[in-house]
Amino acid sequence: MTNFFKKLTVLGILSVLLAPLHPARELHAQETDQSLKEIFSEFSLKSLLDVRIVTVSKKEETVFEAPLSSTVLTAEEIKNAGATSIMEAFRLIPGMIVREQTPGNYDIHIRGFDVVDPYQPHFTRFNTITLVMIDNRQVYNDLLGGTLWDLIPVGINDIDRIEVVRGPSSALYGPNAASGVINIITKKHNKEAGLHASTYTQSGPYNTYLSNSDVSFTTQDKRFSFVLSGKYDNRDRHDTRYYTFPDVQERLNGNLDYYKGGYRDIPDNIVEDQLEEPNRELFPDYSLGTDKYSLVLRGEYLDNDLFLNVSGGMAESKIQHPYLAPASWAFTTEENDTKFIHLFGKYKEFSFNTSYSDMTNKTLGVLDYSLRSLNATVDYNFILTESLSFKPGVALHRATITSNKEYQNVTSEPIRNLADFGDGNGTEETNTFVSAFGRLDYYYKRMRFVAGARIEKYDYPDRTFFSPQLLMTYLPTDDLLFRASYGRSGRAPFLTSLFVNLKPTKTLGAQFISNPDKEELLTVDVFEAGIRYNQDDKYYIDIEFFYSLAEDFEQVLVNGFVPGPNPIFEYSNGSHKAKMYGSTMLLKFIPSESVSLTGFVTVQETKVDEYNYRQFGLPTLPDDLTDSSFTAQWTPSYYGGVNVNVKPSSKLSINLNGYFYDSQVLTLAEASFKTFSIDANFLLNAGITYEIVPEVKAFINGRNLIGGNKVQYGFADEIKPTVLIGVNAKI
Repeated sequence: MTNFFKKLTVLGILSVLLAPLHPARELHAQETDQSLKEIFSEFSLKSLLDVRIVTVSKKEETVFEAPLSSTVLTAEEIKNAGATSIMEAFRLIPGMIVREQTPGNYDIHIRGFDVVDPYQPHFTRFNTITLVMIDNRQVYNDLLGGTLWDLIPVGINDIDRIEVVRGPSSALYGPNAASGVINIITKKHNKEAGLHASTYTQSGPYNTYLSNSDVSFTTQDKRFSFVLSGKYDNRDRHDTRYYTFPDVQERLNGNLDYYKGGYRDIPDNIVEDQLEEPNRELFPDYSLGTDKYSLVLRGEYLDNDLFLNVSGGMAESKIQHPYLAPASWAFTTEENDTKFIHLFGKYKEFSFNTSYSDMTNKTLGVLDYSLRSLNATVDYNFILTESLSFKPGVALHRATITSNKEYQNVTSEPIRNLADFGDGNGTEETNTFVSAFGRLDYYYKRMRFVAGARIEKYDYPDRTFFSPQLLMTYLPTDDLLFRASYGRSGRAPFLTSLFVNLKPTKTLGAQFISNPDKEELLTVDVFEAGIRYNQDDKYYIDIEFFYSLAEDFEQVLVNGFVPGPNPIFEYSNGSHKAKMYGSTMLLKFIPSESVSLTGFVTVQETKVDEYNYRQFGLPTLPDDLTDSSFTAQWTPSYYGGVNVNVKPSSKLSINLNGYFYDSQVLTLAEASFKTFSIDANFLLNAGITYEIVPEVKAFINGRNLIGGNKVQYGFADEIKPTVLIGVNAKI
């Protein structure tokens, strides 16, 4: 115990010394009695292919045998590459579109379907069809759909691995897994009895300070273990300009001298006749990029066939990024917080999973809601024969939205007359759905067949939804696998579209009407085929082909005008359909025990058909809104990455990794008809890690060394090159 506190004191001193440098630190562990070959064993192709994944089939299987397109990324790989957050680490995974908007804030998609309707408001543009989980706890945001990445309470030092499944997975996990599933799995509790600690900390320019540390304790009998972890992430913007949209009213009135939009220094100078106070409410800190922290306590109990895991925690954040585009600006400031508790258990083949969360989402000067969510799932795996198993289960999801502003009225009755609006502060509504699902898994010689199905019954809309899934693999040799699959998934309606009615305000500039009666849900059908091949334990190739069809997209459409210039927006389903087809190829090459090379690329195209452009309802339309069929311009036609890791010695590690993407065009019709072009780019990062003493490493981490000083997301910030220093240790 004395030795532990000595090491803890050393780590504390290192943290204090590094913090004022704003250069960066990390702490990481390594066994002291490893042979050189064992140290380099992470570059063994066999070990990479034998990594276990559970998210594909809800049971352990190797990545090589998984019947869906999937990837496992370990914490060690993330740290070697120098990723500064879990979100940035997705650039190391094939099929992921990752755009940094402002420092530390990202737009993340699996394959695409990210802006199929180019003439929708900005808040409809984010990914609402990927299900994100932490240890199988769903963190989906029922308010507006998608994931509030700033409220993810775990960091890189907390995790064991990230499992990503590309393709529909609703048959197992329910709605919102239409494009895939991201499961962030925390690291195993320390198997050695006693007290332990670790930290991963780095610092650099622009007030960048990133720290993720934990303290854990395991009892002598190793049945009980506890971990207390904390995370802090602070980053300033690399510049404080704001993009201002054109004066749409003057344009529609035919004024050829209207302001055409562009970057300006600060919001106070954007529009001369607007007062400073509203601007300061929207943007209280011009330099803010990311400021967030979290605290999580986890406990485990393991005794023979019984396993229990309980966790609880909180997270708070304040960020600036493109979101609602209030008034004339592309940015909003958000203040979010959440508290949660999660209980997971397994006894032999029976498992249960339940969680409760309480979240507040404040978009300053615009929206203020609270959300309470309850999830519960139970299932049982029947082993019928050596080659046949069946896993049925049931699930419950309940979400309640509460308004914290008087101009936000939450009700199941759409309010079309402002005189009937009243004070919306404290109003609330609840949507509940229950599910029943089953999965049949059958092996025949070298073939495997998987069939899954799920049926969901919603309160709003009053309907059921059916999600089927069929998978097949064939293993002609131990080094070659063919697979094919089909799946259908849906996206649950978010609560704002069902229940929220908004009065016009100076900041909002419009009335919004909910639509709890619309019956259609966004639906995605995906067909896949793939091949995996391992040659001589040096080369590994994974090729996947996919075709996706999506329909019943949710739209926000103009449906009249409030007296004066304010439009009335109403939620509806669009007539258009989107077809996405493409391929992803991954190549791993391990020429020696000290060198690992990985490269991957996705090529795709998304076609939109049957698009009714006049549904937008504006009185005057630009000439380029006349085509009912077009190719989506915001999803890049190709994107991918490379990762090279070299260990010249047992103490020294060198990494080069890059992420590239094709040009893109983002169109907004929120405050104007405005497009923003993103040039094709290649971002190169580099890092050097050296083990100072056993289990304590120092590193230098260069981000965006090539490809920096560019905007990666429409109307957002330039992301500049940065160099951080850090320490990564375990005691």
